[in-house]
Amino acid sequence: MYRRPVIARYAIAALVLSLGSASVPCAASAQAQVPAQALAHVRIGTPGGDANAEAFYAADQGYFRKASLEAEIQVMRGSGAGTIAGVAGGAIDVAEADLVAIAAARQRGIPLVVLAPSGMYDANAPTTQLLVAKTSAIKTAKDLAGKTIAVLSLEGPSKVGTSLWIDKNGGHVADVKFIELGAPEMAEAVARGTVDAATIPEPYLSTAKEKVRVLGDVYSAIAPRFEISAWVATVDWVTKNRATARAFAQAMRDTATWANVASNHARSAEILAKYRKIELSTLARMTRATYGDAFDPALAQPLLDAALTYRSIQKPELARDLSATATGG
Repeated sequence: MYRRPVIARYAIAALVLSLGSASVPCAASAQAQVPAQALAHVRIGTPGGDANAEAFYAADQGYFRKASLEAEIQVMRGSGAGTIAGVAGGAIDVAEADLVAIAAARQRGIPLVVLAPSGMYDANAPTTQLLVAKTSAIKTAKDLAGKTIAVLSLEGPSKVGTSLWIDKNGGHVADVKFIELGAPEMAEAVARGTVDAATIPEPYLSTAKEKVRVLGDVYSAIAPRFEISAWVATVDWVTKNRATARAFAQAMRDTATWANVASNHARSAEILAKYRKIELSTLARMTRATYGDAFDPALAQPLLDAALTYRSIQKPELARDLSATATGG
């Protein structure tokens, strides 16, 4: 039985977060050809970065319309925890969040299921790396002993990956101090010496390399390729909206197939720049995200196992149990 008090606390958080969120209207031209009454309305929450940008592409390229969906997209602060708060509290229907946050929420009694994968790690195109100052004496994982590392979240994938990379490469994570810091501030903090290192994601990673240098590709310690994040909804919403949930999953599959093609990156950059006000010059320089086209438990499990090792989740979580298909969705 799900614990309602936990869900109630998330509902309050969702109301707070919604005050800082921005609703992003879908492109009118992409929706106009289908009568409004034929479209199922779905409220979508996303952190809004390149790795979470499929909803923008689906709206602009017509994949939501093709699936008979009318999407209302909200950019929400708070990374995975923030979007999960929104979906748990009923402010949105579908949320994009990292798998660690999803598993942790489920273990706290929030009934989430995965509809489709989102951002993936691919060793051939890393979008998050550990950086130190160009003049730093830190050359190896062992040199991080006694140092402070900035990460986006003290429980999230970047903390988990950094911890595992240190332990796998001759260091001891127990000797390291982690602090939370926003991605836009990380490179400057490293360059100033406020922190000794930072695990920085795109779009800030590419510009950060002007001031700092790469120490390690931390996600490679988890696996050469794995799923980082996914689109989720509550079991209750999926049960009441099975056709809409399936349509959303298909729209994300079509979008991932399109967005992963390198020749489409110029167009996806234009879309992301429009919705998120990121400079096209920045998008042109950065390593673009890779998206999963179908949820694969084998690709999701490595991150969940690493999260358990470093206590970001409190008990084992089987990736196959996360899928909406496990509940008949």
